[in-house]
Amino acid sequence: DVKRAELTEYLAGLANNAPVMANRTLACLRGMLNWGVKTGYLEYNHAAGITRPGGKEVGKERALSTKEIKDFWKLSANSPNPLHCAVLRLVLLTGQRPSEVSQAKWSEFSKEWWTLPAERSKNGREHRIYLIPQAREILGNITKEKSEKGTPVEFLFPQKLGRKKIKILDKPIDPGTPAHVLFDTLSKSQHEPYTVHDLRRTFATVLGDLGYMDD
Repeated sequence: DVKRAELTEYLAGLANNAPVMANRTLACLRGMLNWGVKTGYLEYNHAAGITRPGGKEVGKERALSTKEIKDFWKLSANSPNPLHCAVLRLVLLTGQRPSEVSQAKWSEFSKEWWTLPAERSKNGREHRIYLIPQAREILGNITKEKSEKGTPVEFLFPQKLGRKKIKILDKPIDPGTPAHVLFDTLSKSQHEPYTVHDLRRTFATVLGDLGYMDD
């Protein structure tokens, strides 16, 4: 059983040389332990209440280089969480917000188009997003799940509980969950840390380089 003091000591040591990575590690641990509490495997999240070991971070927006994109794609292909990686890849390929992707519904997709309704977009306007072949391939590999009652689940990325007997809920995953997968991917690379939102910025940057205006 891991104690709070042990976690605090480990994170403090990590923060001495890698403060940002220490903060990412804490976020990952919180998510994992919180999942354990929700599913009944743990009684308490010992990472709750621990302050950021690396201190407050100064925001840094950036776009990924071509090599970073290739490495991200390769590493995410081997992740034990393929659905969460699908969210991250769709953010990169569509330029949409992580929350918009993670809460997407099957009814919003038709052939090569994704229609994001006004009530789900940040600016309150409906968006039509063209799906390039790579995005359509990802969607084609996602299983349309059914709930315990046998009714179709409307979300592409529904919450799942349990290990041996999986319980599928008709509600989307937390938008922050895929960030933990990205952290795992980053821990295996030698690149400067980047965030889920940087994947979206990369999409906009690539379009700009190609001469397309942001609309």
